[in-house]
Amino acid sequence: MGTLGGLGTLGGLGTLGGLDTLGGLDTLGGLGTLGGLDTLGGLGFEFSAISANTWNFWKVWTTVSKSCFMVNLNASYWNERYLQHNTGWDIGQASPPLKAYIDQLTDKSEKILIPGCGNSYEATYLLDQGFENITIIDIAPALTETLKRKFPAKAYPYLNIITGDFFELHGQFDLILEQTFFCALDPSLREAYVMQMKELLKQGGKLAGVLFNREFEGGPPFGGNIATYQPLFSKYFQVNILAPCYNSIEPRKGSEVFIECEKND
Repeated sequence: MGTLGGLGTLGGLGTLGGLDTLGGLDTLGGLGTLGGLDTLGGLGFEFSAISANTWNFWKVWTTVSKSCFMVNLNASYWNERYLQHNTGWDIGQASPPLKAYIDQLTDKSEKILIPGCGNSYEATYLLDQGFENITIIDIAPALTETLKRKFPAKAYPYLNIITGDFFELHGQFDLILEQTFFCALDPSLREAYVMQMKELLKQGGKLAGVLFNREFEGGPPFGGNIATYQPLFSKYFQVNILAPCYNSIEPRKGSEVFIECEKND
């Protein structure tokens, strides 16, 4: 098979993920065939004919990598999740740890951002508590259109709803609230996430919220633990709090940590 689907490359790229082979293996999973099949998709590409030596020839066709089998977590993916009501992360209320955090805030004029806002229970709680400068952003247009109908601009002048990519957002905020956004991102984006958070915060601004303290099979969600979060966030922030939550909802007890980071440089 000279090409896949008639394409010289996949997505017009010379390489996929910069890999010359799949996982660095000379064969797929060390098998002469893929799943016992002699061809890939019936296209006449005989995996059984590829040995460790002949595989090197196929390095000129460098469009096969692990990334081929990964979900593309783009706007279309998340939009479809909301259209299908496939939102298992949604707990139907503001997260108790975040409610407790919001309750101790005193400046109602703080400029607050909630990225990957989902159904925005935390934003609703902020509005109910009298906060006056809230921005929420999500990449799924089906969701944000629903939110705009729920919170019409004339009735909710203190709420700004943005459809877009968090990594392309500009602005300066006093506080950013994290709730099931970090865990929805591919782990390869975690450092970029922390860097963007720092960019969006004013001097002295804070990032606060809930992270998972457990691992998951596959993803999203993608898990983690305090041991991995500490060096990641402390590289860019002063970490004020990174500790297990004491007030998680019952299904998540023991599997959440609360984090508060401060921009001080």
